[in-house]
Amino acid sequence: MLRPLHLHQAQEDRHPQQEAQRAEYIVEKARSEKKATIVEAQGVAKSAELIGKSIRNNPGFVELRRIEAAKEVAASVARGNGKAYLDSEGLMLKVTDGGKRA
Repeated sequence: MLRPLHLHQAQEDRHPQQEAQRAEYIVEKARSEKKATIVEAQGVAKSAELIGKSIRNNPGFVELRRIEAAKEVAASVARGNGKAYLDSEGLMLKVTDGGKRA
């Protein structure tokens, strides 16, 4: 059995090593988060590029996105138990002019 003095010294020896391991873990975690942020940003940029090309090449793409957004809102409202107040202009639906856009 270790005497109290030896036990205390053994614990002190482990402390710097544990701190070094903890610091190493924190650095590795930060690197991993940085890589994930870069990959996510690249994905968002590629998505924006593809959407831009789709809009230029196919004017119906915007109408398709409006319909998809309306479906998502309808599904969300159907699942909810409470009331929902929706602004058709903010949802790009333009209900007041019969769906016609200028």
